Amino acid sequence: MKKNSISAVIITKNSAACLPRCLRCLDFTDEIIVVDSESSDETVKIARSHKAHVYVKKFAGYGKNKNFGISKAKGAWVLSVDSDEYVSDTLREELLGKISGSREADGYYITRRNYFYGKWLRFGGQYPDYHMRLFRKGKGLFDLSAVHEGLRLKGRSARLRGWLIHDSKPTVERHISDINLYTGLETEKKPAKKEKPFYYRVLFKPVLYFVKNYFFKMGFLDGAGGFIFHVNSAMYLFITAVKKLEKKGGPGKSGR
Repeated sequence: MKKNSISAVIITKNSAACLPRCLRCLDFTDEIIVVDSESSDETVKIARSHKAHVYVKKFAGYGKNKNFGISKAKGAWVLSVDSDEYVSDTLREELLGKISGSREADGYYITRRNYFYGKWLRFGGQYPDYHMRLFRKGKGLFDLSAVHEGLRLKGRSARLRGWLIHDSKPTVERHISDINLYTGLETEKKPAKKEKPFYYRVLFKPVLYFVKNYFFKMGFLDGAGGFIFHVNSAMYLFITAVKKLEKKGGPGKSGR
């Protein structure tokens, strides 16, 4: 591959609905690596139709599967993208400019524009939403957190001005389904040494989140979509706390 080549890495699981747009937006990259977790829909077929290198691998965790994809990448740079994210034209141009001989950084944070019901959530703490996504091969790997894994960079970092479009929750049913999945994964995380009392986590934390982000950070300016999003996000905190309690054996073993 050329000196400043880019490998895009995506992990998938039944991503047929959103994957085509994601792949079309990556046509400027030198290769696309797709690590699929045994999808039962057309995900693999779609990926191969876009000339992606597809590896079907049992799901071992978000970080592990992403790191497997990184290990298969041959480019000088790796661009990590989720299947429900799309590279904007602005970001595309910036990416191509930055890697052409730039020694400014070994990795770049890219902000996401999160969409809910087709509306960009500009307020409520949802923007800017920076994540480390572009990095030199060999300079970064994802941690192994059960959920919300992050990339650990070895080297200098900088920020890009362009953005990813993140549009993952087209329906309430899908959002609730994801909440159920991710809150379950939250219980697999190692608990903090000094975890807050149960009633704080189940009552005050969700309420404080909603008040802070919906009112003080002006999430109400995002209309009905913003309201539903922040109610669901507060519910995420509530359900996580209850599932952790349930895992411990119920209220009688909450450790209060």
